[in-house]
Amino acid sequence: MSPSRLAEIAVCYIDRSLPPADRLRFLVRLLTCRTLRRYVAGLRSLAPLVGHAPRVPPPPEAARRILRFFRGWDPDRRRSGAPPDGRLVA
Repeated sequence: MSPSRLAEIAVCYIDRSLPPADRLRFLVRLLTCRTLRRYVAGLRSLAPLVGHAPRVPPPPEAARRILRFFRGWDPDRRRSGAPPDGRLVA
């Protein structure tokens, strides 16, 4: 499993949005990997801070660039879930 996919699953684990079978598999991985436990602990400490961050819309030009960049992106096409060319900055 790629590190980016594992990070995505860790966020879902913290949000309690993983299906029960996936949650159990993640817990087994968590029990056997100290690095992953540290990563999840770090995410848990950030979660309350992010929840209180003000919601600020991006500047119009940035929003247009982001939307243009992801137009036609099919996240199921690539297992990693990365944008078409792997870059966010166009």
